[in-house]
Amino acid sequence: MSEAREAPSGAGSSQASPLEARPQRSGSQLRRLLIGGLLTLIPLILVGPGLLSAKRFVPWLPVQLAPLAGEFPEAAAAAEVGTNRSTFDRLFPTLSDQWAFAETERVGFMGSWEPRIGLGIPLLGNSIAGPLYPPNLLARVLTPQRAAAPLAMLTLFLAGLGVWCFLARLGLSTPACIGSALGVQAAGFGVTNLFYPMKVDAVIWLPFAWFAIEGIVRGSGRSRTRSVGLLALSIGLPLLAGFPPIALFAAVAAGGYGLLAAGPWRWVFGLPGRARRGSWIRLALGFGLGCVLALVQLVPTALASFDSHRMPKTAVELRAQALPPSTLLALPLPDAYGAPTADRPMYGPALAWWTNPAERSGQVQGAQALEWNTYPGLGALLLSLVALIAGGRAAIPPLLFVLLFVGFAQGWPLIRLAYHFPPLAGGEPGRALAVVWLAFGWLGAVGCEALLRRKPRAMAAAGLAAALALLCGGWLAFGPLNSDAWTQAVVREHGYPLEEVQKVITAPAAEHALGQMRRAGQLQLMFGASLLVLIWLSGTNRKGAGPSQPHRRRILFGAVVALLALAEAALFSADHTRPSQVVQDSLLPVSESIEALREATGDGRVVRVDTSGGISELERLARPNLLQAYGINDLTGYVPFSPRGWVDLTERIDPASRHISGFAALTTPTVLDAPLLDLLRVTSVLSVREIDHPRLELVHRAPGFFVHRRSGALPPARLVQTELTFPDRDALLAAVAERDVDFMAATHTLREPGRRLAPASAAAGPAPVAAIVERPRAGRIRVRLPQHAGGLLVVHDQFTRGWHARGPDGDLEVFEADGAFLAVEVTEDMEQVEFRYAPREDRLAASASLLAALVILLLLAGVGRRAERTAA
Repeated sequence: MSEAREAPSGAGSSQASPLEARPQRSGSQLRRLLIGGLLTLIPLILVGPGLLSAKRFVPWLPVQLAPLAGEFPEAAAAAEVGTNRSTFDRLFPTLSDQWAFAETERVGFMGSWEPRIGLGIPLLGNSIAGPLYPPNLLARVLTPQRAAAPLAMLTLFLAGLGVWCFLARLGLSTPACIGSALGVQAAGFGVTNLFYPMKVDAVIWLPFAWFAIEGIVRGSGRSRTRSVGLLALSIGLPLLAGFPPIALFAAVAAGGYGLLAAGPWRWVFGLPGRARRGSWIRLALGFGLGCVLALVQLVPTALASFDSHRMPKTAVELRAQALPPSTLLALPLPDAYGAPTADRPMYGPALAWWTNPAERSGQVQGAQALEWNTYPGLGALLLSLVALIAGGRAAIPPLLFVLLFVGFAQGWPLIRLAYHFPPLAGGEPGRALAVVWLAFGWLGAVGCEALLRRKPRAMAAAGLAAALALLCGGWLAFGPLNSDAWTQAVVREHGYPLEEVQKVITAPAAEHALGQMRRAGQLQLMFGASLLVLIWLSGTNRKGAGPSQPHRRRILFGAVVALLALAEAALFSADHTRPSQVVQDSLLPVSESIEALREATGDGRVVRVDTSGGISELERLARPNLLQAYGINDLTGYVPFSPRGWVDLTERIDPASRHISGFAALTTPTVLDAPLLDLLRVTSVLSVREIDHPRLELVHRAPGFFVHRRSGALPPARLVQTELTFPDRDALLAAVAERDVDFMAATHTLREPGRRLAPASAAAGPAPVAAIVERPRAGRIRVRLPQHAGGLLVVHDQFTRGWHARGPDGDLEVFEADGAFLAVEVTEDMEQVEFRYAPREDRLAASASLLAALVILLLLAGVGRRAERTAA
């Protein structure tokens, strides 16, 4: 926006709105290039090293995990340098899912099936990798690991671009737009979660939604229709990014802004201009189209959720998981609860113990640097203080978003009533901080604008903010911080025995916490001094001279703001975005232990035995989803929605094996002869020590990694001629779990009692022990049947809605057998049965999304051509 078109953001201004003003052609192309260059600087600083040939923009590498770390110690040691220890899920399941999707590229994503996890899972509905999010197409052009860095740069670029466009549309000056856009790129939720691209991609479209809402509300002519298309994209794309809980928070924030902007009360919130007629209808159309656009991802996710034991959290559970008030301390203290490269303390961060009462000890022990991080960036925080004092009504909308979403994250009274709303009960309340990140950037821009225009109380507010930063920074950097005194305070105020406190707040943990606080103090000193420079650069306002400052000082003002953001990126945020050093040519090196496990497993499945009472041994035994990447079938899997049948059967073997809503590991070797393990086709067992069991044969040993071959597993498919029917699922599972059950002789179903099988021909001979199973591609199973007498064909893959079967004469009914598996009734003349995973609901959702995409493109492209003709 040019200086001539800058207008005060207060209501009632007679100046033309920048949205309605005719764009000036002179220098516009150069201006766009300069803006693009500025918005590329911080992505290059933070993510640029990840583009190097010897590095990958992932926080962990598989070689850091057992058993690979023991076989490749040098590569593991190189990868350990700078590891971001709070973001392991970026490797498994995110990267492993991306590899799995890359394998299904030839057959598409709809109906994609992953047979290597559990008994098989619907891959699209069980993945957070966002394969249908358009920018992620780059992960299929390149490898997913090579695409990670450019995609992260694109994410930061879009975050800054959206903020810039929205604030410029509100009429804020160029320095304010610079400060906010670069500040958002440099710190806050986006940077700390950048290794989780799906979480950040789910919120970066929110400023574009706000921008589109302003276009709908205040635009003229065809631009309003084009804004409807942009709003639909800004609602739909986050829902495709792979993390619906955060996308829903963004949608709520977009809807909230629509309520503020589209009514006659705009002026109350300091929004410029007036709302035009028909805004509500256009807003509803944009939101509706966006939701339909995302159905292609939302429907498979919903179906996978319904077929699992994972349920939306209750209001009581959400309140227990809400962040404690002490997390507000992280607003001015970056990495207050632990640096990303530091090991997580066994009992939780020292600062969490120092600042929370005894009744929160459970929460404190589960505290982590990522979820407890409320830091928005010091520049945004200090300028937000200016906005609160001198920003006027323009500060009300961003302040409301900060308060509402921080209140949701911390479970404030009244605000936590939203916990009863099911769509917001899909995850931890702290994820609402994604919206706070952008709201602080907006609030900081209002403060920057107030200072630049020397609004009443702006200079005093800036001086107060600078004084606070200097005083706090000086005390933190050079003050008498003493971990012993703080520990004694915990004993005195919280009532803990001293010896117990010294166990949880160890000396290294305390020194690390104090070191982080001293580093934060140095950053505050720098920002406090810089704010004094900004006060001086705002200049003097001669009586009657108007709000604009001398051009040269405005340029310097913007330059200082930009340098502050660049400094924050280099000094604070770089630790959160360090790429990993790659030594081998492949992220998945050839491993002797893994190959031994592959040979022992064959076409069966692996199970782990973890007797630790938790998951500590499990994490050392080829961590779940690692074997998936190596193409080995793993009965354990780390997935959002473990299918119900898989969990029900494993829980019948060992009730303690369940972890959250899925299966983790067997907790005792005494159950290794259970017939259910034969049914689940367990052919190998992993443990941290040798297991002496008659069904096991030790085939490989390495430190803490023992591979056993297990005998007795059933074949991939079987043909039986006896069907046992049961009135309900509990009775069926109880029968399946019996120790003397013969699965080769009968199968168990919930079909109606008295059903008669097709008559068997004695001349056909006995049923074979096993059929021949082929998997020509993902989601396809071909079973060839040698000479047989008919009966029930049971395939040991997970039954779920969406499976279809076809014989020589047409479609066959697919039903569930033995509580989890695919089954069809076959006659003696059937030589082959084809199973195909293709959910009808997925196809309908894809059709609806495609139609919505076409409508959105017509809204955008059609209006664009008319605009070009008008300009010509």
